[in-house]
Amino acid sequence: GQHGAYDSKTAMLTTTDTKVYETKHGLDPAMAATTGLPAGASLHLTLVNKPYKDNRIPPRGFTNAAFEAIQSGHFGYHYADGQYWDDTLFAVPQGATRADVVVYYQTMSRDYAEFLRDTNTAPAPNAGTQLWDAYVATGMGAPQVMDEYSFKIASSTAGLPDIANVIQNWGRSVPLGTDGDYSHNGSVGLDDIAKIIQGWATVRP
Repeated sequence: GQHGAYDSKTAMLTTTDTKVYETKHGLDPAMAATTGLPAGASLHLTLVNKPYKDNRIPPRGFTNAAFEAIQSGHFGYHYADGQYWDDTLFAVPQGATRADVVVYYQTMSRDYAEFLRDTNTAPAPNAGTQLWDAYVATGMGAPQVMDEYSFKIASSTAGLPDIANVIQNWGRSVPLGTDGDYSHNGSVGLDDIAKIIQGWATVRP
């Protein structure tokens, strides 16, 4: 199975079966009344004045107070101070033996390219249509691979060997998901014991 599939021919991302980390801003009712545009999420980036969604993963050193002080706090999602990761669980298909994770970066989405094309009402050729033509001619902002990782999916059940693995690596900072890091946060401790207990006698995540 695949989550978050990207169609390179249409430049469309499947978002219904995965979590999308993104920020969405828009217009509040007052700004909508002033501009004549609808209230809500919008791609009119020079006019937006209200956050509607921001679940982007913070960097190392993150604190809520520091981000809120510069009006960059999260919206509709919460990260604890110091948290620079996020965990999302996916159901593992029956019989799966390996998982491949790939992180891509895309300079421009199709939605935004279409918005710039369609909201530019100057006579053609105009900046909007010229940008769209360049976008199509150069591969429609084809995503570039930033990082990738593959790992085997264990078929055994969580149990005493996993407890031993945690004890052996207790207190260590380790690569995510290795050497007893069952909670995938980069360190080994009580949270990993809790993760093992949750999966006791079931297929390991």
